[in-house]
Amino acid sequence: MRAQPSVPAGPWSRQRVDRPGFEQATHDCSRASWLSVVLLPVRIVWFLVALPFRVIFSVIALLGRLAGVVLGFGLMVLGMALGAGPLFFIGIPLFLVGLYVMLRSLD
Repeated sequence: MRAQPSVPAGPWSRQRVDRPGFEQATHDCSRASWLSVVLLPVRIVWFLVALPFRVIFSVIALLGRLAGVVLGFGLMVLGMALGAGPLFFIGIPLFLVGLYVMLRSLD
């Protein structure tokens, strides 16, 4: 016969019925839990110190991506304009380069 874990006595009851074969979990405070409690203020301070740098670097990365999208789109438009005329041998590779730049910027 398989032993069952502790289950509530009823759906609205706070009383627990213990089944045989299962011991109640003991809460021992290990060194890892104390270390995480002690290091929590250090982690919070480090998060607050690093936050402005992360925001600045993410804005720079976003501006770089936007510049790549604009440049790629412009090259695509120029490539299609040249490709529609007699300079299609320049326009088609220019369109492909613009497409590549734009897709790399969108990642």
